[in-house]
Amino acid sequence: MTSVWCTALVIFAFLNLISANEEREWPECPYPMFPVGEKCYSFHKEWSEDFLTWDEAQRYCNGLYQGSQLAQFETATELQDVKAFLNQAMGRGCYDDWDGARTIWIGGVTYDDSEFVWADGTPIEVTDWKPGKPDGLFEERAIGLDCDERFLWEDWSLTWHNPFICDWPN
Repeated sequence: MTSVWCTALVIFAFLNLISANEEREWPECPYPMFPVGEKCYSFHKEWSEDFLTWDEAQRYCNGLYQGSQLAQFETATELQDVKAFLNQAMGRGCYDDWDGARTIWIGGVTYDDSEFVWADGTPIEVTDWKPGKPDGLFEERAIGLDCDERFLWEDWSLTWHNPFICDWPN
């Protein structure tokens, strides 16, 4: 009798899981983007010779689709979704999986050494800085996710060449 109840419970849980996945609407994402949480993202990390400066990465993202840009996180959930994806995708860590990279560009920047804003000028409401950052040393005016530090934010020079994440607010 116990095995019948266990089997029934497993079937019930499986059917609920299928039902929950059918009810969730994933965003429709154009190539090369794919859904992570509620937005579309593309991760650009192919080879170190393809890494770009922050400005080059922003131009690349802007050229993908109307409205695409270096990744911006409007909510803590968006940020956590991307960090969870990166943590899961980086089985061996950033250095091995991203061809020696330590930082991944996102869309935060400061042009006049004041507050960091998103590239489109909107204020950054949700942050995830490493302790002691931003420190603004060496004209560090762009935000990157630090691969060695659980993808916490760090300020970097705009001229460094790094992989990057684009988003498309479908």
